[in-house]
Amino acid sequence: MFITPLSPPYTPDQEATLKKWMPPGSTIEPPLLFRLLSTNPALSESMMPIGGYFLGRQKDFSVRIREIIILRVTAQRGCEYEWGIHVTAFAKQAELTPEQIHDTCSDTVNAMLWPDEERAVIEACDQLSATSNLDEAAKSALKKHFADAAILSMITIIGWYGIISMIGNSTCETLEPWGAKFPKP
Repeated sequence: MFITPLSPPYTPDQEATLKKWMPPGSTIEPPLLFRLLSTNPALSESMMPIGGYFLGRQKDFSVRIREIIILRVTAQRGCEYEWGIHVTAFAKQAELTPEQIHDTCSDTVNAMLWPDEERAVIEACDQLSATSNLDEAAKSALKKHFADAAILSMITIIGWYGIISMIGNSTCETLEPWGAKFPKP
């Protein structure tokens, strides 16, 4: 393993840090990514607020939009680890169909599967991942459907999951056994 994750038995401090990463009442073993991040407690503590914001407190857009963003960005970055966790943990809540989930991994999405507002979000993911910028058409499409606060949050979550993908691709050498796998071409 490139970076050795925390593993049981955890010290009381490690257990407290890992518990902060997990949803309240969770009974599963903390995922590998959390156990890896927790090897650097200061970094882990610093990352928690933004991760918690996007997965809990953020109300600028729906869980569905959030998950479309996460699945598209992690698929573009080849991060099967994080993509699979989000498919398993959130796709049902986000009401994504199997066809839409599969389409998040396509080079060019099938426009027929997505309403205009979701296509605007996917285009923003694609442009920001490719160029770190949005062209005027993408900006206009987002402004048609979302308030400025939501757009700023979207740009930030796209960048955040780019970072999570880099960490996952570089350090998570195995997938979670319960996580989904990329669709076969």
